[in-house]
Amino acid sequence: ENKYADTRDKAVLLISMLRAAGIDAYPALVSGLPDARFTESVPTLKQFSRILVALPDGESYRYLDPFLDDVSYGFVRWGRGNTALVVEDDGTGVLSGVPAFRAAENHARRVMDVSVDSNGDAAVRVSCDLTGYFDRKARRDLKDATAPEEQKLFDTAANLVSTGATDAGYSHSDLSDLTAPVHMTQEIDAEGFAVPQGDMMIVHLPPFPFSFASMDVYPSLAERRYPFEFPCEFTSDLEINLELPEGYSVVQIPEDTTFTTSDAVLSLTCESHEEQHIVVWRQSVTVNERSIAVDDYAGFKENYDSLTSPKNQLLLLKKS
Repeated sequence: ENKYADTRDKAVLLISMLRAAGIDAYPALVSGLPDARFTESVPTLKQFSRILVALPDGESYRYLDPFLDDVSYGFVRWGRGNTALVVEDDGTGVLSGVPAFRAAENHARRVMDVSVDSNGDAAVRVSCDLTGYFDRKARRDLKDATAPEEQKLFDTAANLVSTGATDAGYSHSDLSDLTAPVHMTQEIDAEGFAVPQGDMMIVHLPPFPFSFASMDVYPSLAERRYPFEFPCEFTSDLEINLELPEGYSVVQIPEDTTFTTSDAVLSLTCESHEEQHIVVWRQSVTVNERSIAVDDYAGFKENYDSLTSPKNQLLLLKKS
């Protein structure tokens, strides 16, 4: 009635509803801290701070989050890759592993279509499709935003494309519908997108402007004493389709690069299609293990820095 409660109340309600529908369900205690690791030799409930709902699934359990205010149905953020304490009706506590994320569950698919004119101005269309972690970020930012708050977010996004850029209209899926995937588009008028210099033109490809469609953290420290932790395993793809201005051809584009480790795959490709007058630039980051060990960190950071180096966002054009 009052529409407020904590995870204990919500779990009781969801378990009761599931049982009324003839589905076995039990409370499952997990840690709400992404970096915490359950230690069986330390028998204290202080290790747990959230409650999920566990449904028997063969010899294991399937988990539901009783809080689904700002995330697509079925997504479970808490306790992934950790241990749950499932409390059954007879008081038995069963320790059960909560599966870690597969990278594909947290996917940001991002596209920018850019048409540049001979003055360096551009018409830009931005779009993204988001799942999992990125879906949740988008809903938290926008689902309950007022019209002015929403407009401010998209005005800020436009300004990240170029200093003189302005919003020319945007749309998104129904963010209050937790069964519908998140999809967003924005049209941007980007004055001063590229820089003409004599018979040359310099194009700096911008970062994707929606912050909720990007990972929050990146390896910034030169050295670490503790493992580097991403919020989750994930895949992030960015494709930029650049339509060249009339009378220009490509002089220089980034070289293709791929780095592969047991924990991550990072790649960059750039293709010039002269017959279509288009350059297609693609960057992809897949992290299969969110915790990067101290011994592996230096190599991972070197690869990440190389992939995201400014030179890899630079294109040079010349008048034909």
